[in-house]
Order: sequence, then structure tokens, then C-alpha cells
Amino acid sequence: MSVGAPLLARCGVKITGQAFNNTPSLTSMLADDKNIAAQLRSCIHGLSRSAAEVVEAYNFEDKIARMDNAGILYAVLSDFSDLDLRTSQVSNDAMGYIFEELLRGANKPRH
Repeated sequence: MSVGAPLLARCGVKITGQAFNNTPSLTSMLADDKNIAAQLRSCIHGLSRSAAEVVEAYNFEDKIARMDNAGILYAVLSDFSDLDLRTSQVSNDAMGYIFEELLRGANKPRH
């Protein structure tokens, strides 16, 4: 668990009134590239109920399966693991824009 994780969990509760937690790191999942989809699913199943509901609302299971079948899941997670998304590096406004772009990309019609 990163040093910032307990602080993030406390802030999440303070801001939202809900408990959110996620202790596995992408770095540890990337160490076993043959089982990346299973590890990501395990990580998601280990989330707090509140966080899991958010993930389920965006139908991540289908997206995981689609990326795994296309052979890009490892690369996508690897790219995300390189991002520094700490609040000292990314403002709340910028994080909102990032989140909107992720949602927009995930919901583009596929032709």
C-alpha cells in the first residue's frame, strides 16, 4: 500500500461520506503479465462495497474482457501505472477532465 493510500481513504470518507479503499498496486499486478485480467478482477472484487458499486456501474468487466481479448490490457494498465495522479500533481479540475475523457472514450460507439 502506498503511503498516500490511508490519507486518500480518510479524505474519501470525509468528502463523500462513503468508505473507499483499494490496496493492491498496479505495479504488483504487472509482475505477472500472464494473469493480468484475473489479477485486475481480483483487485476489483477486493474493493470496498462503495468503490465496487462505482466500478460495476461502468461495466468494467466487459471492458476488461474486451481489452484482454485484444491483447492490450497489460499495455493499458502499464501506461496507467506510469501516471502520477497525486493531488500535488493533478488539480481537482484536471482530474475531472481526465475522468470525463475516460468516460467519453469508454462510451464511444463501436462501428
